[in-house]
Formats: sequence, structure tokens, C-alpha cells
Amino acid sequence: MASVVIQLAATEGANGVFFIIDKELERTGWVVGKFVRNGPNLSTKPFFGQKAIFAEMLPNICEIYLVGSVMTFKFEPDRLYCMEEIKILDAVPDDALGITNVFYKAWLATYPNKERGITIEDIEDSYKEDFSTEKIENLKELIRNLPKNKKRLVAKKGELIVGACTVIRNKNNNHLRTLYVLPEFQNRGIGTRLWNKAMEFFDPKKDTIVQVADYTQNAIDFYKRLGFVDTGKRTAQESGSFKSGAVIIDMEMVKKVECGSSDKF
Repeated sequence: MASVVIQLAATEGANGVFFIIDKELERTGWVVGKFVRNGPNLSTKPFFGQKAIFAEMLPNICEIYLVGSVMTFKFEPDRLYCMEEIKILDAVPDDALGITNVFYKAWLATYPNKERGITIEDIEDSYKEDFSTEKIENLKELIRNLPKNKKRLVAKKGELIVGACTVIRNKNNNHLRTLYVLPEFQNRGIGTRLWNKAMEFFDPKKDTIVQVADYTQNAIDFYKRLGFVDTGKRTAQESGSFKSGAVIIDMEMVKKVECGSSDKF
């Protein structure tokens, strides 16, 4: 099989590890990637030998081997994504409409569920006012006046917002409040990169919690790959009560602080 040597690195505006690949190289067979460190905020530790993490960027990876700093994996070429065109940035007020669009489309793709009685009409009804001028202006004001313990992030491809994330530093924990990616941009590592950027804002000495609808297995699996575990706590989602009477039940998950963790290779 053909082999290609690549580097895993970060480009300007990105704080995760992703692939920079010469477009002329053959995109089949075995690829050997060498880990590099590019700046004080970039840690490749979570990627070491973990198939699940790389699968966020290359969903069709079937094998991974790690020897020292050299990672070898096999992939299907049609699922190879170059991520340098996606930038993770702090949200600004003018992003309000794009953020609302990401949330709306992600909710439509994620939450309708026949067994729970949640319909597409429920989702559309819950968002019927969100695109109004008043609601968008309110969101702009919230972004403009974020408290110091809260951050909003966006993932952008050019001017298009393809992902959005809200994070909070609480007194007792970090809170991953929301993380959504446009359905057509999912499984490309964008969610993982939003998470990586969020971690820079979090207090590394505190646990991180997230709430996820208890029937959305793809989302649950995503957070498990990031190191979250189910706490057993279930609550009715504050924003998840619909006109049909159906309610979203949240599962709480936690990522514990790693004792003695280090960014060193």
C-alpha cells in the first residue's frame, strides 16, 4: 500500500490537532503521522492512541497504531477532511443569527423522537420566535455583555457559522452548557475542536459537567469519547417542554479532573 508522511499541527486560529495534507498526495492506504507541538496551548495528549478521538475527524478509521511519537492509521479516502479551513473563534454580536441557525438545525436533526412523542413540529414551534429581530438583538446584547465566567465560541468556515458552544466557569465546576454543529458538518472533528478550545477557558482544577438528552446516543457517545461518564442524575430540560406536552430528559455527565495530569508527551 502507498504510504504518506504527514504532520499533525495547528494553524492560526485553531487550538486543536488536525491534519494538514498535501492535496496532491495519494489519499489511500497507510498514513504515518508525526505528533508536533505548536504553541503553549496545544496538547496532543488526548489523541495518543485513541481511535475514538481520531474518528471524530476520520470517521472511517479502521486501525490505529502508535509507536513513540509516530501514529499510523488506515482510512477510507472519501472521509478525509482537511480542517484548516474551519476556525474556532470567540463569538461576537454579529454572530447571533448564525448561532441561532446552528441551534435550530441541530435541534431539528437531534431531538424529534417518536417514542418520546417529540415531533418536528414541536421543535419548529419552540423556535418560532427565535429568528425575530427582537430575539436576535437580545442575543447580540447577551454576547456583547458576557460575564467574565462565561464564554461563547463559534466554528466558522469562511463567514458561515457551522458550530457553536457556550461554556461557564462555576464556583464548584466547569459547565459545558451547549455544543452544537450543523448536521451537514458533523463527524468532521468540529465538535472536538470546540471542546478543545473550551478547555482553555475552564478551570483545570475543577470537574466539568454537561447535560445531554438521555436518548441521543450519538451525543452521549461523543461525550464518552471526550472522557465524560454518566453521573446517574436525570432532570427535565428547562427549554425542553413542548406544546405537545413532551419533555426532554437530560442525562448529566461529568469529566473528572485527572490527578497528576500533564501536558508533557
